[in-house]
Amino acid sequence: MRGQLAEDRAARFLEARGLLVVDRNVRAGGVELDLVGLIPAGVDDRVDTYVVVEVRSREDDRAGLPEETVDPRKQARLRRGAAAWLVGRDLWETVAVRFDVVSVLIAASDDSSDD
Repeated sequence: MRGQLAEDRAARFLEARGLLVVDRNVRAGGVELDLVGLIPAGVDDRVDTYVVVEVRSREDDRAGLPEETVDPRKQARLRRGAAAWLVGRDLWETVAVRFDVVSVLIAASDDSSDD
């Protein structure tokens, strides 16, 4: 539940800033990609940029921030998943790719999805 709420909030946050979310919770290369977004060519670059977004959440930051859980092993898995996703859509070597991490703190009592 918290993971889905965090992903919904992350998607809204990114869309409000111009990212077009094109895929959610997709498996590629044996890896689940939380969000895949698109920044069309001409906005920041001359080619389309796909943004692979890892969403991490926790109830609080007492044990560290959520983004601190994206270690080198997780980064390697995300690269593998992103490569498979791009190849599967015939986008390999034709687009730019960026990796982002969105960190969301959600209190245990916070079950609303409207912020």
